[in-house]
Amino acid sequence: MTIPIGFSKGLALFLANCCLQAYNQFSFKGIFNIPPGYSLVASIMAAPAKTLDVYGFIIESSDSIVISFRGSRSNPDWIADAAILQTYFPYTRIKLKIHSGFAAVYNTCRQQIMNILNTLKSSKQLFITGHSLGGALSVLCALDTAANTDYKDPVVYSFGSPRAGNPKFVQAYNEIINNNVRIVNTNDIVPLLPPAVVHPPLSNELLYYRHVKGLVTITVQTGSITGNHIVENYMDGIRIMD
Repeated sequence: MTIPIGFSKGLALFLANCCLQAYNQFSFKGIFNIPPGYSLVASIMAAPAKTLDVYGFIIESSDSIVISFRGSRSNPDWIADAAILQTYFPYTRIKLKIHSGFAAVYNTCRQQIMNILNTLKSSKQLFITGHSLGGALSVLCALDTAANTDYKDPVVYSFGSPRAGNPKFVQAYNEIINNNVRIVNTNDIVPLLPPAVVHPPLSNELLYYRHVKGLVTITVQTGSITGNHIVENYMDGIRIMD
């Protein structure tokens, strides 16, 4: 495995902890630990099933901004995960297709994120991160941000992310996003989803999904599907990397 240029173990742990805090924010009704030196700008709200929920947060320091997305925790999340048909990504001039369930989440928080970024200093480094479903959201957000804001060079770290888009989407993403790290536990099944090829009758036609660039693998085996996927064990795997 070739480690992506610019990969930082320390940054990976910091951003994985931001993902953990996004889960805590949801589980503990908005209460979570903001990293030292950062302040909360906003909670990210989305309504994929018409029920408004918190999906993460935006924090900033004197020189950086972090957008962090959580993974699945509620019934609307599971519904979004299962919606494997594709829809157009409406935020680029070229026609790209993405997972319709992930689009349903992102489309309902997108304007809030764009509005907030427009009030912050684009001279700050933007980091976008997410775990599981949140990893897919981080990919959609990164391409959108690079294409439509003054933040042209976001740094993206995802953890245990499923595939988010079709080959054309991934090609565009890989060309536009310079700094992308996709961390995967070799024993985690979520990055295998949705399948690279979706066959009828699950869809009316063949659908193709691909992963974005920047693969970094870790190996953690807990003996359970859930244990191999949770962000805490991703953090453990990163800690023991050479």
